[in-house]
Amino acid sequence: MSRFQFVDDHRDTYEVKRLCQVLDVNRSSYYKWLAGAEARATRQREDRVLAEEIREVHGASGGAYGVRWAQISWRTSSGDTDRRTWALPR
Repeated sequence: MSRFQFVDDHRDTYEVKRLCQVLDVNRSSYYKWLAGAEARATRQREDRVLAEEIREVHGASGGAYGVRWAQISWRTSSGDTDRRTWALPR
């Protein structure tokens, strides 16, 4: 759990200012983290969908494709050219 998540979970019980002081977190950083929550959730959903598509390509090859060939196969079928998508965690 991140310090920001801890502050968010306990902000109904304690003041955000006090939680941030105790955890040595800038309040502005906490509010910036809070503002980006929706974007993070959207990105995580997209990553889960993408990871499933990659697993399908790998499975369709009978597990024979390595990353390079799975990437080529997936890119030609989906038209995706974003290299970052191949750095997803397992």
